[in-house]
Amino acid sequence: MTITVTRSGGFTSAVTLAAQGVPTGVTATFTPASVPAGSTSATLSLSVPSTATPGVSAITIVGSAAGMTNKQVTMAMTITPAPVGGFAIALNPATLSIQQGQTGVSAVTITRTAPFAGAVNLVLDGAPTGVTASFNPNPIAAGGTTSTVTISVTDRLAPLSLTVTAIPPPIPINLSCNTEATAIWLGFQDGDGPWQQIVGVNGTYSVGFTANRGAIAYVRSITGTVTTYDVALVYATRAEFVDWAPQASAMWQPHKTLTGTVAGVAAGDYFHVAVGDGEAQILPGGGSNVVISRATTGARDLVAGRLHTNVPLQPADLILRRGTDYPAGSVIPVLDFASGEPFASELKTATIVAAAGDVLNLWSDLITANQTAGYLPTAVPTSNIGLFPTVPSARMVAGDVCNLWASATSFDGASRREVVNTFVAPADQTLTLGGRLTEPTVFTLTARRSIRCG
Repeated sequence: MTITVTRSGGFTSAVTLAAQGVPTGVTATFTPASVPAGSTSATLSLSVPSTATPGVSAITIVGSAAGMTNKQVTMAMTITPAPVGGFAIALNPATLSIQQGQTGVSAVTITRTAPFAGAVNLVLDGAPTGVTASFNPNPIAAGGTTSTVTISVTDRLAPLSLTVTAIPPPIPINLSCNTEATAIWLGFQDGDGPWQQIVGVNGTYSVGFTANRGAIAYVRSITGTVTTYDVALVYATRAEFVDWAPQASAMWQPHKTLTGTVAGVAAGDYFHVAVGDGEAQILPGGGSNVVISRATTGARDLVAGRLHTNVPLQPADLILRRGTDYPAGSVIPVLDFASGEPFASELKTATIVAAAGDVLNLWSDLITANQTAGYLPTAVPTSNIGLFPTVPSARMVAGDVCNLWASATSFDGASRREVVNTFVAPADQTLTLGGRLTEPTVFTLTARRSIRCG
């Protein structure tokens, strides 16, 4: 990437470049590190290791020079999961006619798809008694592409179908836990095979899939004010698990406490701030201090919103900081809603269908690509048509989604219905509620003794 320096006002000196907010493991290198006088550009190279966590981060490029105020520009960096690769298998000929007591030979060819370059084992499926097979070589070594299968027939048989199956080495899927989120039990199913329990090593669980699909299940305990338990069963393809594992591990990472203040406060303002799983809110008249007690570690987005509760139909103001990684116990930079950092949300119309006269509520949130759930302050609707805030398309990045929720509660509180729409581009939404549940009739049975004769 080319970094361009534009000087003005008679300034001609060198400008030193630095990168902030670079994800863990990623290396940022400027060439040259200092743009000399008379030069206007440098090249930024980002080196991403295979162990880097997929997600979106905001990298801030800072330019500094003696006697001058630092200048900065922010870029979004998306780390995508490394491709899994694969291979195809072919036989030539694919059909053999073999006399009893004789053998038949077919050539096996493997065509790999990058980045997979490993060895491949071969097996013959569907062979009845009297039919055997040998492969030469087996496995087909890394770099090799061919083998020969020799099939021997000792009994007289009707025509049958045999399958040569190529089995790649297991692809490891790693899940990491910590002292706050501990896996009590974790197991996996390779294809349609039996379930196998995995024992973790230092909080890391390695699952090896040979089939193209499978399942992972776990039971984990989450330690907080009280201990809770989480049970999950996930079915996916092998490639989907490669993408899923970093996200699952991110949810198992330790939490931290962050503090901060909100500026630009007006009477009647409501605030909400989220970093990863952690969130905090300030009710109108509740001051300006925020404490986020369960912020997720690692590079996470910060989403903050302000709603003027005493100014109807005004869009919420939002602050979105990508890829923040504030140290545990630190004070986050001031969330100043009177500065140039906030931007206005985009108001859209929500139409709630089948409200049936119930009390309505409406709320929306932003789920960012690196697992921050930020509430977008929403005014309570006065009818079945209301306004809700969305994030402008120009502020969204790949992987971000918005949710719009609506609920309907009967006046006696006996019935509550909810519906959610998920979308990316800001647009008006229609939310159709399901019908009210019929309250069951409860009968009380009186116990009585039965008389036994005999």
